[in-house]
Amino acid sequence: MLSSTNSENPAPISTSFLECSVTEPRKELQGSRDAHVSYLIITKTNSPLFTRPECKVRRRFSDFVKLQEILSRLNEDCVVPPLPAKHKLEYIKGNRFSDNFIYRRASLLNRYITRCAFHPVLHRSPHFIAFLENPNWNNYVRYFIQPKLNTTSKLDEFSDSLLNAFSKLKEEPTEFDIQRDHVQQFMLGISNLETSIQRIVRLEKTLETDYEDVSAQFDRLASLDQTLEIPVESIHQALQKTGEEYSFLIEKLTLLLDTIKDVQSYAQSLKELLKRRDQKQQDVEALQEYSSKLSLERDKISSGGSNGFSFSKTFDDLRGVDHNDSRLKRLEQVQSELQAVEQAIQEASIVHEAFNQRVREESKLFDNVRQSEMLSAINDYANVHVEFFTNIRELWLHAKQ
Repeated sequence: MLSSTNSENPAPISTSFLECSVTEPRKELQGSRDAHVSYLIITKTNSPLFTRPECKVRRRFSDFVKLQEILSRLNEDCVVPPLPAKHKLEYIKGNRFSDNFIYRRASLLNRYITRCAFHPVLHRSPHFIAFLENPNWNNYVRYFIQPKLNTTSKLDEFSDSLLNAFSKLKEEPTEFDIQRDHVQQFMLGISNLETSIQRIVRLEKTLETDYEDVSAQFDRLASLDQTLEIPVESIHQALQKTGEEYSFLIEKLTLLLDTIKDVQSYAQSLKELLKRRDQKQQDVEALQEYSSKLSLERDKISSGGSNGFSFSKTFDDLRGVDHNDSRLKRLEQVQSELQAVEQAIQEASIVHEAFNQRVREESKLFDNVRQSEMLSAINDYANVHVEFFTNIRELWLHAKQ
């Protein structure tokens, strides 16, 4: 079966398996201008698409960025998982190489690879496979992939999106309208949850500082009264360790916040896919509208109606133009153009319907992944607090003795 070392995602039934993990981040070329962090990617599989059953390669973050661009540009009908945001506060503070930042990024990159490995289309992409096993990834991109990317510029894609952004669908299919509303409501709920947890984290940081302050005060009190030294020292230690437990709790909740933000970004990817689906429908509708105009013009010409402004007709009379011959030529031209447009409508409709089906499949896949990851995050949230309060209880029971 298709699987991953990250158990958050359920695996579809299959005869092959694909296990990927991102681990062992390592600082490279420290002190130089090209200082960076590399991540070890371990892949185990029995898929015939791979050249060997186990692969180990190291990739830096920019390699992941290039893979993301490739998968997004060449798989527009898929929900390509998002990468963790590159521009974070840690960059501004100069903490890009801090252990905490590197660990958090490695965890998010592991989830990214897991999602790609779980995806029924992306995991078969030769470019994803090359990323996992080709030791010469940069040369592969330069000579095999970049020419394909250059054939369709980002400017062209942006222009198409911009043009369609100012037009509305004539008829919004109910199922996709419901999906869009569902995704929007989910993203709003995730955003509200993130805000609430951030508020709790800020309060817990304050409690951590307060416990440290109270612990210091008890320490001073013990030095002033030797008769209270033993019991006060016990309380001092309990307060100090309570502050440390809050620090550990905050660290784990920060990882939970990373997961929540990542799921929100994943939902945004589905939202963008729904927008691309709308663009396919708008292509069909634009062709249909043009076909209607051509049909009206054909009927007008066939009925012998005026073929232009009166000034043009007068000018043609002066030139001795045969209006009947001109009308027949124009009719032939419009009919030929109409046939071409009708053919284009058929082709665009096929593409549109195929895209619709892919969107349905992608939506189901997203729901499965989202539910699995959110359930895992909720369980982690509960376990973190069970561990925290258990440790706090043990601390104060010991202090009481």
